Amino acid sequence: MATRFELVLDDAGRFHFQLRSPDGDLLLRSVGCDGKIKAQTAVLHARSGLRDPERSKAEADAEGGHWVVVREADGALLARSPRLGDAAAARALLDRIRGLSDTAPIIDLTKRRAENAAS
Repeated sequence: MATRFELVLDDAGRFHFQLRSPDGDLLLRSVGCDGKIKAQTAVLHARSGLRDPERSKAEADAEGGHWVVVREADGALLARSPRLGDAAAARALLDRIRGLSDTAPIIDLTKRRAENAAS
């Protein structure tokens, strides 16, 4: 499997994108969007944000968790990685994501979920 952005639908009916590595690891997941078009647009915003060091950073929270965070131009959270063990792991993941995200195709998995629900 190649690196890819997946469009997915959560149990609450909100759309997200997920960036997956070639080995299937989840690298980033977006905040929920009200529609599929908004989730597709969020992928474009994420690609842009990942090119901007002010909008994509390795961050830590008050509890000591480390994340890769991508923000919109207005500073709103767009996507973040799963929790990482330390700052070095977060910086390494950010470098990896920046190297993979520009050419990753968008794969719509929401259709597959709807088909499975109908079965």
